[in-house]
Amino acid sequence: MSPDVIETRIAGVPIQVPIYTDIEHTRRIIDIVNDRLRDIESSSSRIDTQAFALLAAVSFAAEVEDLAKAAERDDREVLVALDAILDGLRDLIRELEDDPPEERP
Repeated sequence: MSPDVIETRIAGVPIQVPIYTDIEHTRRIIDIVNDRLRDIESSSSRIDTQAFALLAAVSFAAEVEDLAKAAERDDREVLVALDAILDGLRDLIRELEDDPPEERP
């Protein structure tokens, strides 16, 4: 086994999985995948491993898309807040330029 992969089972199938970040992180990912597959299997009246795997992939892709959209919304909100702060700083600079404080000794 290569040091860049770990041997594991996903849906009962032996497989070599690339290590993402570190082994513990990779094992957590594998657990999440196995949990999702079990959830899909439990809601089905038939056994179709390939279909379950595809449904899990679609489910994870939908989550990634939702998270990406949420991140974009958060980024826009941060940019709006930063623009407001920048406008406030510009106003303060203009006020100071128009009416500078008295020089201190």
